[in-house]
Amino acid sequence: MECYFRAKLCLSSGWAFMQREFRSRLPYFLLIGECLSTRNTRLAKRTSSSSVFQTGVINCVHNVHMNRIEEEIAQVAARYIIDDGMEFGPAKHQALKTLGLTGKVPLPSNDELEDAVFEHLNLFGDQAQKDELRALRELALTWMRRLSGYRPHLSGAVWKGFATAQSDIYLQLFCDDSKSTEIDLINQGLEYQVSTQNGFRGEKVDALSLNIRSERLGCYVGLHLMIYDFDDLRGALKPDAKGKIQRGDLKALERLMEKDAE
Repeated sequence: MECYFRAKLCLSSGWAFMQREFRSRLPYFLLIGECLSTRNTRLAKRTSSSSVFQTGVINCVHNVHMNRIEEEIAQVAARYIIDDGMEFGPAKHQALKTLGLTGKVPLPSNDELEDAVFEHLNLFGDQAQKDELRALRELALTWMRRLSGYRPHLSGAVWKGFATAQSDIYLQLFCDDSKSTEIDLINQGLEYQVSTQNGFRGEKVDALSLNIRSERLGCYVGLHLMIYDFDDLRGALKPDAKGKIQRGDLKALERLMEKDAE
């Protein structure tokens, strides 16, 4: 019995000793724990920063690659616009086929493509293109005078200055009566085709298309009369984001041709 109490006393004394030791060393344990926690936090931040950096590099490389693809598409499409007289949309899709690109490929904007067209002309344009542009503008001027009662405005490649003999002429007519132009063409015995195209505000508009003869070019040229309501003329002559006017009336075209002749 005495041995039992001695053993119990020893166990009690040992437990008390351990408790005292733990209390005395508790600050050190807490300090170590805090250091380990700080270290793990720093490691996590480093890992996160490295991940963000890697993601940024990947995105940057991806964007550069996409920009190069858009530039290539714009350059090829510009050649189709100048050499074949294509419109912007078809030229972009033809460029995709030429380059063998499929799937979801970013296309250059119309502004970027227009820049590529003028860049191509600056590098490869010649006097022949200037003469062809002059001939198309003279032909457009003739028809604008002929259709002056419908407030014609020239737009597209002939207005902007990158047209060639393969380009069509686009006249935007702002009419009080949308059917009046069609009746006028019928009375003049002119053959035309009616289609629906996207207007300059993205809406659907009627287009009357006919072939007209250019004596200076020695060929027929496509003329497209885009029919708008008179109210659509409001705001149509405001400059775009680059400060460019997208269309011009009879007097504006005359001024432009006088300037080019200087």
